[in-house]
Amino acid sequence: MRKYGLIILTLAITQTHPAGGAIVIENGTLVHQSSDGYYYDGPLNNAPYDQAVTSGAVNWTGLAAPIRYEASLGNFDNVVDRADCFPPGACTYESWQEMEYHDADATFSLSSSGVFQVTPDPLGDLGLRISNAQTGTVLHDAEMNMLPATILLPPGTFNFVVNDINEGISTTSSNNYYDEVTGSYDYSSYSSYETSGWVEIVETVLSGPVITIGNVNPGGTGVQLNPWNVNSDLEVGIDGHGTLEVSAGGEVSNTEGYIGRNAGSTGAANVSGPGASWEISGTLYVGYKGTGSLNIGAEGVVSNRVGYIGSFGTGPGVATVTGTDALWENSMFMYVGYDGDGQLNVTNGGRVTSMGGYIGRLSGSSSVATVSGADSVWDPTTSIRVAYKGNGSLIIEDGGTVTNQNGYIGDYSTAVGTVTVTGNDSLWDNSQNLVVGNEGPATLNIENGGQVIVGGTTSIGPAGSVNLTGGRFEFGQMSLPDFTTIQATGGALAGNVPLTGLNDVALLTALQNSAADLNDVAADNSGILHGSATLTSSLNNRADGEVRLLPGKWVRIEGTGNLNSGEINNFGGLVDFSQNLTNKSGGFIGGRGQFIADGGWTNQGVMAFVGTTDILGDLDNQSGGQVVSSGGVMTTFYDDVINNTGAEIRTGSGSHTVIFGAASGDGAYTGTGTVHLEGDLRPGNSPAAVSFGGDVVLGTAARLESELLGTTAGGEYDQLVVAGTVALDGTLDLVPLAPYTDPAVRGTADDFAIITAGSRSGTFDTIHYDGSPLVADGATDGNGSFRSHQAGGLFRSLTYSGTTVQLQNLLAIAGDSDGDGDVDLSDYNTLATNFDPVGAAGPHTWLDGNFDGDTDIDLSDYNSLASNFNPGGYGSAAVPEPGALLLALLALVSWSGRLPAPR
Repeated sequence: MRKYGLIILTLAITQTHPAGGAIVIENGTLVHQSSDGYYYDGPLNNAPYDQAVTSGAVNWTGLAAPIRYEASLGNFDNVVDRADCFPPGACTYESWQEMEYHDADATFSLSSSGVFQVTPDPLGDLGLRISNAQTGTVLHDAEMNMLPATILLPPGTFNFVVNDINEGISTTSSNNYYDEVTGSYDYSSYSSYETSGWVEIVETVLSGPVITIGNVNPGGTGVQLNPWNVNSDLEVGIDGHGTLEVSAGGEVSNTEGYIGRNAGSTGAANVSGPGASWEISGTLYVGYKGTGSLNIGAEGVVSNRVGYIGSFGTGPGVATVTGTDALWENSMFMYVGYDGDGQLNVTNGGRVTSMGGYIGRLSGSSSVATVSGADSVWDPTTSIRVAYKGNGSLIIEDGGTVTNQNGYIGDYSTAVGTVTVTGNDSLWDNSQNLVVGNEGPATLNIENGGQVIVGGTTSIGPAGSVNLTGGRFEFGQMSLPDFTTIQATGGALAGNVPLTGLNDVALLTALQNSAADLNDVAADNSGILHGSATLTSSLNNRADGEVRLLPGKWVRIEGTGNLNSGEINNFGGLVDFSQNLTNKSGGFIGGRGQFIADGGWTNQGVMAFVGTTDILGDLDNQSGGQVVSSGGVMTTFYDDVINNTGAEIRTGSGSHTVIFGAASGDGAYTGTGTVHLEGDLRPGNSPAAVSFGGDVVLGTAARLESELLGTTAGGEYDQLVVAGTVALDGTLDLVPLAPYTDPAVRGTADDFAIITAGSRSGTFDTIHYDGSPLVADGATDGNGSFRSHQAGGLFRSLTYSGTTVQLQNLLAIAGDSDGDGDVDLSDYNTLATNFDPVGAAGPHTWLDGNFDGDTDIDLSDYNSLASNFNPGGYGSAAVPEPGALLLALLALVSWSGRLPAPR
């Protein structure tokens, strides 16, 4: 009876694997244990077939002494105990026998390269079978029908992964035979499996920066030279399994690169560590017709011209670029799934560059690229096409970044594409344009803090959709119909939506979305907007655009950065910007009614009002800007107004401009009408002279602030120049600022003409100097003028004339007790009245006649007065001698020690 010759090597599974486990070959010996079942075909007096095979050690010492198991034909005449048949080739049998070696903990110890060789019988029935000793599952069954099977193992420790194992079909037969005449018996069973699969080496301790294992051409299994310049194609996994390992300092270069060359093959390339590099001058195929995987770890670099992941339908590929400074450089295009399935993973700071990128190039491909983690980047430079003709998906998450010029999702009708950008700081940056759903179904999802930026135009095709649930979509420019298709239930949008023709704002529902933030979305108007509604977007009213509000109509714009280069005409309605508006040069805002900009108005154009008008929001009237009130109307500004250099606020004859807020700047107030200032008036941006062409009325709550930096009007201190009448009330706030200081030389003064006018009426209710009130030393004169002594003879005088308001800071000379600029009998009478040589009634001030600051009033003070006596005012060339009366009085004082009162 003829049987199949079969050697079964059963190894223990030491760790799990999705495809069946891992086989670990470690240092040690291969120990053969007892056989399963038994078989005997011979005389009864021979030993039973199930006798255990003698355990023994098999040492592999190199190619010169390989282990060789083979069965050979022989005669039944010389039957021997199977226990003595070691190695099996030492025994002869009548027929081919099944030799099973089951080992629960098989190990190989290699001092140099060894060979495990299986030789088939002449009919080609011998094979190599690798089984799981724990479960009995057949993991690998290599049918050796024509040539011997040889497994070459270099020195070291190897970790194998078994993958793609088909359980196959099990055929079982048994024998229960006994011949009483001959004594022969056969109690045996036989099982046969038809299976397929492969064994992958996933780890080795082979020493060297460049290592190849298994089915690699060139190279085979071994440690390669470094640098390894192949000068031809490098195939990792041609028909079987092959691995390329490039570690720190390793350098590999070749022309074309294949990982998983032919159908059924499996290849893996790992490049990781400082200085580790694989340079391919041509194309790199990760999964050509077989299965391929490329792993680039921290500081590893792979460079090539064109990169393919999953080239053919039989060749799926996976590329992973992970870790700081991990880099895959494609000088031309990269295809994640050409005709096969491709997967690209860029994580933990890895980086991929290419001239352009495809995910799902042909209709047979279903592929995905994931860029995940801070500093993880894919830069396809020119364009990225997600789902060109096949199915493609791009996932940008947890701070990953993809940057390109143009982005496309779903190019052809056969394509199905999805891009998801999720997580804070995750970014897809399209510097030019983005197309979502050109022909095929396409979806863009932006969520959880992700961001998509488009520098040019975003187009959404009939089969395209954009879902914004969080994060930010800066779409550049998008048509209103496309913008209307966006499903925005959260997050923020930014960009321009052109509007043309006649549009009722109430019908622009996409621009009224309150669920998402449209603050930076601009309704880019080149037509006419009318009606009443609230737009949550902003407004960019172009030069050929108009906002037209009829009586009773209103529009509210809630976005920021509003611009007007055209016309905003209000014919008795309300225009309301909840944030800011800039009226650019050439822009016009006018009419009558209510105008509101809560964030303020910046005017570089013309604002003209011909009816009762209320304006809310600060106004910054910049150079070239004009604000005009005409026709006997009243225009009221309720907030601050800055009228800058080169700007103009014109109030026509009979018209009134009312400012309740603070008015500042050095722009002109022209026209012969009346300007009412009910708040602060701070002329200039720094000291300036501000002119008014008509009348000025300062209200009871008004505060005129005049900065004093020197004594030159306009250049060093603020001045109002009013052509008409100035009516005064409220507060005058005099603010000395460096470098100005009070006079330091006695007898000198600084004079300031704060207001000059055609005529003046009224006075200020309160006057402050440097934050403190100025209090008159005595009664004011008929015009309201007064002097206020500060200390030590320093006087501040405010003088009202019929056309001016003036300030003087005087440091009086000794003897001028009242600070009126002379030393006369009035000063003498003051000194005489308060004369107190011993300071009994003191302390005395300058106003009492104490000119030397010693708290009393004595002859020293009198002598100062007498020396400076000048009733005509000091500052003359010579000081006249004291009169006879004063000389007599002086003599009397010298005699009596007491100064009499004058007669």
